[in-house]
Amino acid sequence: MRSFLQGRIWSIVLLSLFTASFGLLSRAYAQGADADVSGHVMDNSGAAIVAAHVVLTNMDTGVSREIDSTDGAYHFQPVLPGHYSLIVTANGFSRKAVTDLIVTLGGHLGQDISLSIGGTSDTVTVEGFSPQVNTESNEVGGGVSNDQINKLPVNTRQYLNLALLIPGTTQDASRTFYNNVQIGGGSAFYSNGFQVDGVINTWAEEGEPRQNFPQGAVQEFNVLVSQYPAEYGLSVGGVITVATKSGTNKFHGEAFELFRQKALNRPTPFQSTNPSFLRNQFGADIGGPIIHDRTHFYAAYERTQTKQVYTVATGHPEFYSVNEGNFDQPSYDQMLTGRIDHQINNRQLLFVRYAQEWNKYTFQGCGGNSVYDCYNGLIPRISIVGGHTWTLNPNFVNEFHFQYARAAYELGPPSAAIPTNPTSYSRRYWQHCRPATSFQALSTASPTQRPGSSPATRSMMS
Repeated sequence: MRSFLQGRIWSIVLLSLFTASFGLLSRAYAQGADADVSGHVMDNSGAAIVAAHVVLTNMDTGVSREIDSTDGAYHFQPVLPGHYSLIVTANGFSRKAVTDLIVTLGGHLGQDISLSIGGTSDTVTVEGFSPQVNTESNEVGGGVSNDQINKLPVNTRQYLNLALLIPGTTQDASRTFYNNVQIGGGSAFYSNGFQVDGVINTWAEEGEPRQNFPQGAVQEFNVLVSQYPAEYGLSVGGVITVATKSGTNKFHGEAFELFRQKALNRPTPFQSTNPSFLRNQFGADIGGPIIHDRTHFYAAYERTQTKQVYTVATGHPEFYSVNEGNFDQPSYDQMLTGRIDHQINNRQLLFVRYAQEWNKYTFQGCGGNSVYDCYNGLIPRISIVGGHTWTLNPNFVNEFHFQYARAAYELGPPSAAIPTNPTSYSRRYWQHCRPATSFQALSTASPTQRPGSSPATRSMMS
């Protein structure tokens, strides 16, 4: 078998995005991962109220942002997904509160507000309307909400499988050990793009997500099939943007354990009996306040471990009985994510997110009538992301993102330890490598062994 170690991927991404808009007509609406809330403040006659004070509050976290409108228009961007309320005040008019506004990832929420003449001590409360059709963008795609992630059954708890709810997606070309989705028919290098919390999460060439996240850590995600903004590169198919969860003013979380064993399986064509199998998937997530209305945290952990076997059946046990049978094939996938959000002041927001994933696969490709070209593998991945949003004035917003990410393929033969640094190979390591065998077909018509009937051997480290 050939052993190889792909070069580690080191990436440090610095993204400073300045969005400036002057006047209502040049105002930039949300695209891609950003959401925004905007509208006009008017009196009952429809005339603009030029000196209105607008407060946008996240009803889950208590975090508020304020704007003093000078032309009757207001605009908040970027806005995290969640449930919001708007409170508008102006001299000579009654105070008005609009509640239960739903902001989705990448969505634009327009909310015009009409004030009635009265005292500021009077409050009029109405329930907001959040349209599900975005008329401000020509993007083709759709979103998967947190409610869908929580309630729809997902085999293996891989949230990305729910992307199949959006037309134009498939998983036909996904590798069996890698969770992925193809968009718009793309199945080759650079076919898909992935972003999480505003930064890139794509393998440089494979068209797969560089790193997976626990299902309990995902707030929602969007699938952009076509006509997405030019700011997304490295993909010729579609783009998936993901937002991870933030904590709220209330502690909440979950713990789970899922298992499957051999009684729920059936033998493969190479197995005469049902072999040993045990799969455990367990984890937990929790979020809550550090400082009410200001600082919140969220953490999630998930591990899937499988104890199974691979079966070698040569078809000629009279010659290869020593090579036949069931052999252990353990594996695991472990994910950890933590995030902290903090409001520095009314104009500045900060978040930091850490995520790590560990994979171990053994005897990949072994089984059937061959123990040839199989391998063990480790795939460690880590990312540290930070973001700072600063609203300098109602028309000028600076957004800064930072990412440090490391990912590696570390593959080696199953007969020796997995190499993590090929430059440190020793003679003793190479001595642990043993030949692999491919069992060729034999003719039993004659007791004489025919040319070519002997097993072919090949070094596992060619």
